[in-house]
Amino acid sequence: MFKVLLLSTFILHVRSECWWSGCQPSTWGQRGCYPADTWEEKGSQPDSSCTGGMKYYCCRKGSSYITIDEFKRTATANGYPAPRDAQYNAMCSQIGIGSIGTKQELAMFIAHVVHETGGYQFKEELICLKQDCREVYDHSVGIPGKSYHGRGYLQLSHSYNYKPASEALFPNDPNKLINNPELVASDENIAWSTAFWFWRDRVRNKPNVLQFWFGSSTRAINGGIECDGWNKDAARKRFTFYKVILNEFRISAAAIENGCYN
Repeated sequence: MFKVLLLSTFILHVRSECWWSGCQPSTWGQRGCYPADTWEEKGSQPDSSCTGGMKYYCCRKGSSYITIDEFKRTATANGYPAPRDAQYNAMCSQIGIGSIGTKQELAMFIAHVVHETGGYQFKEELICLKQDCREVYDHSVGIPGKSYHGRGYLQLSHSYNYKPASEALFPNDPNKLINNPELVASDENIAWSTAFWFWRDRVRNKPNVLQFWFGSSTRAINGGIECDGWNKDAARKRFTFYKVILNEFRISAAAIENGCYN
């Protein structure tokens, strides 16, 4: 009876295609994700809240989400150190915000994240840690003394992006990120949620992005500099990351470069 009640609780609290189970003790004859015809295990970790406990990350079969090993390979296969488990867990907890519909779309998103953060290492624009960037980025709807430079996994920039992101993500505290833009870098969940918000509201709705024209997604993120401006090499580097990630995800579809510099 206890086990049945626990499973019912898990199902009631599903927020997206993936979810963490509660603690499953070693005394259970079967552990993991179930019913097995609907859910599959994508990850697990020890849980000390029950004897010999483990908890499991369960995703609906056929979902677009990725295992922790696949996530880590998006960095290591591109020459960066493996990201932390906590980064994967936070990404999974926020991924529903992005409205990402396929694993190939997720590969596009992650390729940009790898580029923007140096393989998940830097959640804040490095130059702005060394010098004052308050006048470099728009602060028209910000507050005096705050800098709205690049932060988070897609480097959210400018007060005109911080404000709508804050309003969408924190309806009960709509100025949260305007008043505390630092949270976009310091809070792991917010670093991901703002990235997924930006993808949903600023990228995936642009022409040809959902036809997997990778260059079109680059144009939506930084087209003025990388597509039409002086730094086309950065756009080409993003595309290289994408091709590697497609391979790591075992996606056979051809990588389409169009939409940016060509």
